[in-house]
Amino acid sequence: MLRKEHFQKLADIVGEDFFSTEEYMTQLYSHDISALPGIVNDIINPHAEAVAQPTTSEIVSNLLKYCKENKIQVIPRGHGTSGYGGALPTKGGLVLDMTRMNGIYDIDKGSMTIEVGAGIIWGRLLEYLEDEGLSVATYPSSAPSCTVGGWVAAGGCGIGSTKYGGIREQVVEMTVVLPDGEIIKTIEKIDDIFKDGSPEPFFKGDDDFYYQSEVSEETDEQATS
Repeated sequence: MLRKEHFQKLADIVGEDFFSTEEYMTQLYSHDISALPGIVNDIINPHAEAVAQPTTSEIVSNLLKYCKENKIQVIPRGHGTSGYGGALPTKGGLVLDMTRMNGIYDIDKGSMTIEVGAGIIWGRLLEYLEDEGLSVATYPSSAPSCTVGGWVAAGGCGIGSTKYGGIREQVVEMTVVLPDGEIIKTIEKIDDIFKDGSPEPFFKGDDDFYYQSEVSEETDEQATS
């Protein structure tokens, strides 16, 4: 549980402008795109206590180190476009909004790969690639609003998946921040990153989660008529 003495330290780590305990913010981040039935909402009672919006893997790392040391619950979140409750803060704590990590860091037309932040919207990525005469092999139907990191975390399948497979067939590397703050790069075979269609957790135990901050995936030449 967050206490007042935690607020200033978290704000110092992420920056005052990117940290909030305001009620309108905590209410916004206490639900996703779906509307829970009243009785379910009463039982689960999702309630964010604070929201942080990091901009680098290093900031994510420092936040997680502090939260682990102080036993603060952390809930990673993209744009909240999934309606299955995966981003709901059911035990309070700090919501980690990844959408400010939305950069396009590198594109390599030789290897047909692109490196992006986990918080980039698929729609923006597709527009950028179209300008380069490229595209991705598969992308979600919710591309106008969902993030790359969120879809990777869900092990998604979507438009193009019948021919090219799901996101697990497209990701070649991820930068991941573990719950203790360690930053690693997944450069193993794709089957070592994913399991049963979803990312293989990199940390076992009570904190069975991870935080992806950067994703590298394959691109295809844009089909033309």
